[in-house]
Amino acid sequence: MPKLTETYAKKLPQAATGTQKHWDNEVKGLVLFVGKRAKTWYFQKDVGGQTRRILIGRYPTISASAARQTALGSG
Repeated sequence: MPKLTETYAKKLPQAATGTQKHWDNEVKGLVLFVGKRAKTWYFQKDVGGQTRRILIGRYPTISASAARQTALGSG
């Protein structure tokens, strides 16, 4: 799992099919979903035995550092 940086997010190609998940190695729960048309930041955590996914926003509107700060505040 790499650290999700601006450079890393920018270089990721759009997925040909489905959605690819790229997890951050510094902030537990921060994930970048890469689909055919968009790259979207989420914060994911387990609450009461169920997985909860919180939308942070779309890349590049939300930068990697802003997504990281939001995820840290959501944890």
